[in-house]
Amino acid sequence: MSQKVTNLGEALTVFVQVAELAQAKGILSFDDAVITKQAIDFINELSKQVSESEGEETLEEAGPSTQK
Repeated sequence: MSQKVTNLGEALTVFVQVAELAQAKGILSFDDAVITKQAIDFINELSKQVSESEGEETLEEAGPSTQK
């Protein structure tokens, strides 16, 4: 294997590509492709929420602003 997945965004991209390929080749039924897409969207939204909350924590850890 020449490439490694190093973060959640890359992992989701791989899942989306596989789901689209499988659906195009007839490996997944339309219903299976839809539920797979819904699962990917759910994970993507959850990832965004986690990233946003981590960003808020980082800002809080920085302390009060010194700007006047």
